Amino acid sequence: MKPRVLVLSLAVLVVLPTAAATTMTVSLAPAADGSTTWNGRTEVTVENGSALAWVPANARVHDVLAVGPDNGSASPVGWRAQGADALMVDAGANASSVRVEYDFQAGSLAVARVVAPAPLDRLVLDVMAPGGQHVVSPDADFSQMEGTDYIAESARLAAGQGVTVRVVDADEVGELPLLAAMVLVGALILVLTLAWHQLRPPVARDGEPMRFLDHLVELQARLLPPVLWFAFLNVFYFVAGLRVVRLGSVPLVVPTLSDKGSLAARAFDAFAARQVPAGVTLVVLRPIDAVLAEVQVALFLAFVTTLPLLLYELVAFIGPALRDRERALALRTIPVVLVLFLLGAWFGYVEMSPLMIRTLYDFAPAVGAQSFLAVSDLVSFALVVVLSFGAAFELPVLMYALSRFGVVKAATWRKYVRHAIVVIVVVAGIITPDPSPVSQMLVAVPVTALYLVGMLGASWAERRRERAQEAAALGVA
Repeated sequence: MKPRVLVLSLAVLVVLPTAAATTMTVSLAPAADGSTTWNGRTEVTVENGSALAWVPANARVHDVLAVGPDNGSASPVGWRAQGADALMVDAGANASSVRVEYDFQAGSLAVARVVAPAPLDRLVLDVMAPGGQHVVSPDADFSQMEGTDYIAESARLAAGQGVTVRVVDADEVGELPLLAAMVLVGALILVLTLAWHQLRPPVARDGEPMRFLDHLVELQARLLPPVLWFAFLNVFYFVAGLRVVRLGSVPLVVPTLSDKGSLAARAFDAFAARQVPAGVTLVVLRPIDAVLAEVQVALFLAFVTTLPLLLYELVAFIGPALRDRERALALRTIPVVLVLFLLGAWFGYVEMSPLMIRTLYDFAPAVGAQSFLAVSDLVSFALVVVLSFGAAFELPVLMYALSRFGVVKAATWRKYVRHAIVVIVVVAGIITPDPSPVSQMLVAVPVTALYLVGMLGASWAERRRERAQEAAALGVA
């Protein structure tokens, strides 16, 4: 037995070094006419006389060639489609690799998502960017070679894993600088409004009881700053922008005025980069669609920026009708409401909206349809999802408030927890298009967790309310 084991071990050691690693090289370059057409070439090593080669789902295949061991001879071979984005090529026993040449229509932001059709030991991406742009990817690090040529490598990809390839402007600032700019603008308008209220108080302090009309005048004075700031920020986000400049080797983000590189335009670029699936072309169907898309994005940015100020003004308006402790509680609730809304909106923006759009477009290759997405449809669909999840994340605050003011008892939330979970799961299944339970659970699990957090908050609120009532009763006695 031992000599046989020794022989087998030596055979394995001899065979392993000569086994070729499965390598796929994908080269992409824009068409010379400046259109959205891209030319591509995929080359993959042959195993057992055949190979699986990736091609974009909407590609037009020109040539499928089997390449000899000397890398000089190439001859046409047969192939067949293997799913939406792969070709099964019958290369023959003497071929070392196959080469597929094609062209395809790329979206304006996500050029392609290169997916491993089978397990790969090595993936090489060679992408040529148009002038004034560069190649980026959330899945791989691209290095600039000569001119506009960018190279990236990934090792050990499982079947179905992929790399998203994007071509962006050279001065793209990204999402974090945009968020930082919004935070700074929001803090600035809050400070300026508070300073204005010190100079011009919203309500007269003459000591006399306020009449109904006086309350209306105060409400008008409270709502006027958020409305004016909201109108101003719509124009500001539409014309003001950020730009990356280099001070030596240090990149700096500086403000600028630009209609094409405005904050709304940059936010739309980042928005579409996350939402538009690879292989789907973003199109404008009407002349005004592009402008309306930026206007809608500017409206959304202005709303999010002025939301803290609006919440503060509303709490300040109803504050005189509350006790001191209730007023302090309302002021402490503002950051919680704002943070939960932003977390929900971010979850809808990062996870749910891209998942829903990608799932819906996964049905297009099955019917042989070209995948297009109108700018107006993208903005309206995605913003509804983002705002819906922002509102859904307010559930714990709502449950806390209802129990704090005695509208709903904490025991009621606990009693109907199973019913609530069933309702949440059913609603999640209705609003998500994915037939699998993946997207349904992505919605149901966070909302269920929020309901459980709301139950704890409701119990705490009810105990605080009971202690406050006992203290008040003892004070009266």
